[in-house]
Amino acid sequence: MDASVVAVAAASLLATKLGEGFAGEAGKSAWGAAKGLFVLVRSKFASDSEATAALEDLQAGPPDQARIRAVAEALQAHAERDEAFRGELETLVVEAEQAQSTAKALTQISGNARVGKVATIGDVRGDVSF
Repeated sequence: MDASVVAVAAASLLATKLGEGFAGEAGKSAWGAAKGLFVLVRSKFASDSEATAALEDLQAGPPDQARIRAVAEALQAHAERDEAFRGELETLVVEAEQAQSTAKALTQISGNARVGKVATIGDVRGDVSF
């Protein structure tokens, strides 16, 4: 994967997952993958004050395009200079995206619930009728 693509994907995942929690086993997997991504990025940015500031700003504020872009640019710069980091980043992005897809499709019904019909819908683009 190109360094710019993996950087944008990683920054977007960090923006959407840092402030979210998940329920259930699939959610734990998604959170674990995102947390691993955050730990890797934070460690890589430790000696780069501008990149650290961009990451902290992303954590602190709403995930807008400017914050995501700042982190993505820092990630791209580091990924282009360090092939091993780029490989680790790509692996964690793929794992986080896979776990996120699994978490989106999780429906739990427990206890003495009486359920007639259940529909679990992930990403929908277009009309839905029942």
